[in-house]
Amino acid sequence: MQTTEALARFASTQKPFMLMHCWKILKDEPKWQDLVVVMSQSGKNNEQEDDCYVTDPSNQGDTEAEPSTPSSGGTKRPPGRDSSKAKKQKSASSSTSAASTEYVSKMHDLWSDRFSFMKEQQVEKSKQMAELANLEKEKLDRQMELEERRLALEARRLAKEERVDESRLLAEEERILNIDLDTCKPSLRVFYKAQQDKIFAKYSAPSS
Repeated sequence: MQTTEALARFASTQKPFMLMHCWKILKDEPKWQDLVVVMSQSGKNNEQEDDCYVTDPSNQGDTEAEPSTPSSGGTKRPPGRDSSKAKKQKSASSSTSAASTEYVSKMHDLWSDRFSFMKEQQVEKSKQMAELANLEKEKLDRQMELEERRLALEARRLAKEERVDESRLLAEEERILNIDLDTCKPSLRVFYKAQQDKIFAKYSAPSS
């Protein structure tokens, strides 16, 4: 209905619209739709001017068709398909770049926090290992001290036993030397004589 009114309005200028076949092809194109939106927004401002062109006989020349044509100088040409596509791609690229930057920033913060946490864990682990090493060292020192005490006691015990054995040996040697071979039984006389000779040889030898 709007097309019919437009044709009737254009016919009142006494110039038939000869581009109807082009209009049918281009009316659904995005660029033309954008132009229709712009024209509808500025239609109220141009309505009074269009009425003057129609009713004023002096304006029925070539200038009458200008407000009704898509190439009117009073309207701004809408952006083409390529420029709109480029603008959308640029906007999408900007959004992607911003999202990438934000992602990288978040990942950096995440890794920084993780690195700090790992560093703190490593410091705590090193501290615990040092404490365990100190405890182990103290344990070994205590064991070494106890072992030294045990060895000292063992040495004293052995020295005491050696003195006892020496005392017993001296007592036994003294007993053998005090035996009167003349009064001994003939069977024992040879044995004790050998023992006495051995004892005499022991103490007669020069000390080294």
